[in-house]
Order: sequence, then structure tokens, then C-alpha cells
Amino acid sequence: MEATQLVPDLPTWKLSMDGVANAQGSGAGLILTSPDGIDVEYALRFGFKASNNKAEYEAVIVGLNLAHSMEAEQLKICSDSQLVLKQIEEAYEAKGEKMILYLKKVQELIKKFVQVKIRYVPRIENRELASKCFGKISNSLAGELG
Repeated sequence: MEATQLVPDLPTWKLSMDGVANAQGSGAGLILTSPDGIDVEYALRFGFKASNNKAEYEAVIVGLNLAHSMEAEQLKICSDSQLVLKQIEEAYEAKGEKMILYLKKVQELIKKFVQVKIRYVPRIENRELASKCFGKISNSLAGELG
């Protein structure tokens, strides 16, 4: 996938996400923002063990499906996972059977949009999303463990 410019006359949706994996479990947070500035927030807790990169891919897949269901045609994907974004852009090679399958799924979903732009967001800029969404995931885990 080569670097692309957004189509000026087409409304742009924004997908911001962050995945996490630790001893308590794994999950992801995402915010889909409409062209009008309305946010749809999702906090996902996975019922399986996942690495940070797998959690990021799961977030991308859920986010792309959500954006497609909202009839978005143009989407800007923002994440602090440089590895996953570079794999989606085909600048890095996906290694391992599972990562290759994740990448293929994302590439299939991207084809449903008129235009998709990828943007790396440094982790420090992604803190608000992480704290907002992961607070929900942590509360969910605490409720199950407590």
C-alpha cells in the first residue's frame, strides 16, 4: 500500500486505537470519529491471550468493520503501533502465520473504502485514548477477578 492523500470532497472518518497485553489479559481501545466530530468509543477485552501487536490488529479489524457499518468511505487510521502500521503500508513484512493472516484480513477490509490513510501517532499523544478506553477494560477485568 503506498502513501495516499485524502480525497478533498469526501467526508473523512478517523479511527484512533491502541492495543494492550499484560498479565491481567489483553484488549484494545478505539474511537471512531465521524466527520461531524461525534465519537463512538469501544473498549475491547479479549478472551484469549494476545501480544500487543495482535491486540493492535484486533483493534484495526474491529475499527474497520465498525467504520464500514457506519458507511464511511474515507478513513484515517491513527495508532501508536509503528510495526502494525508499517506492515499495513507494506513497508515491513509480516512474520509468522498469525500475523500474516491478520494483515491479509486488514487488507481485505481496507478494500471496502474509497480511501484509507495511515498515520503513526507517538505514544505520548495516544495517552488520552489509552486512559479513556483502558480504564473501561481494567474495570471489566477487576469485576471478573474480584
